[in-house]
Amino acid sequence: MLEYIKTNKLVKPSKLQVMGKGSSNGVDLSRYSTEVLKMEILDEIKKLVSYDHQYRYILNMGRIVKDKGVEEVLTVFDRLSKEDPQLRLIVLGAFEDDLDPISAAAKNILETNPAIIHIDWSDRVEYFMHIAELLLHASYREGFPNTLLQSGAMGCPIVCTNIEGSVDIVTHGETGLIFQPGQAADLEEKLRDALKHPDQMKQYSRNLRKKVEDNFSQQYLHECIRQQYLLLLKKNRA
Repeated sequence: MLEYIKTNKLVKPSKLQVMGKGSSNGVDLSRYSTEVLKMEILDEIKKLVSYDHQYRYILNMGRIVKDKGVEEVLTVFDRLSKEDPQLRLIVLGAFEDDLDPISAAAKNILETNPAIIHIDWSDRVEYFMHIAELLLHASYREGFPNTLLQSGAMGCPIVCTNIEGSVDIVTHGETGLIFQPGQAADLEEKLRDALKHPDQMKQYSRNLRKKVEDNFSQQYLHECIRQQYLLLLKKNRA
């Protein structure tokens, strides 16, 4: 953050100021809430994925690149789906082959496994989170992932990587499950555990919803920013 001094020149502060708990803009709880979902839009999303209540849906969101851990997600799900025909994976994101393409083998799984549903893009992510039993976030690195905040707000249980940003939102065994990035075996272990204990995962999601409400709502963050501006004005006047 930059602030004015009495000479009206912009200078860097001597110490970095972090607003709230680290999120850049928080999550809009007036949108990301099961209570405000519109049935007609929910029906459209269900038709898009050929939703069937007998299936268990796992959601993976983000650009389809290696850096997002998509290869591990596809490899592990391909194995699990052959054991359990009720599993479905929704991959919500577009290919970015010019930046960090996934392997031909992983792409083949995505294109040929009938239990995988690929959606290039949607601005209705909260509806996908609502129908999913789990959000799987396998990224190798993040800033402060809005996807996890949004999923937490929607009450969608999370299995994510042990990386900076994500671990500031999800606590292993309290608000979700965490695995090591790039480690398919660890991902598989945690995913099996999550699928085996759905009631426990729902409790984690309730815990995370409370954490999001208390620490990451836009209302909370905007109030933190307002208080900081008031403090700066007070210092400047002094």
